[in-house]
Amino acid sequence: MQRDIGGQRFWDLADRVPVIVPPVLNKDTYLRGKYLSRAIELLREQVALADRVISLGFSAPPSDGHIVEALKSSMVTANVGLVFRAAPSDSTVKNWGEICPRDRLTILSSSGIPLSSEIEIETFWRSAFEFLDR
Repeated sequence: MQRDIGGQRFWDLADRVPVIVPPVLNKDTYLRGKYLSRAIELLREQVALADRVISLGFSAPPSDGHIVEALKSSMVTANVGLVFRAAPSDSTVKNWGEICPRDRLTILSSSGIPLSSEIEIETFWRSAFEFLDR
């Protein structure tokens, strides 16, 4: 993973080993593995300690029930900032409303992470950090 963005707080906080499960119909192979099981266990532990969580592009779909249940069981008091790209009949907010109460959800962006200009990118990340620092 590239880490050449100096002076950005994100890189001090980022996990060194990201977990990405590709969109596949049957996730059993991934779920049976020790690595993903441990990653989900760490997710539960860290979310339980968090006051604020930012979700980048995770719509919490029913097909990812293992992650949804891990979040439900550990997200006791955290406020959640959502960043997603809304599509017609998007269910991101509805799905997250099943994980935690809607009054703890904040939509940081429903048009995804901006990429068109340095100013837009800076403004986006500044607002994300402001959400975390509230």
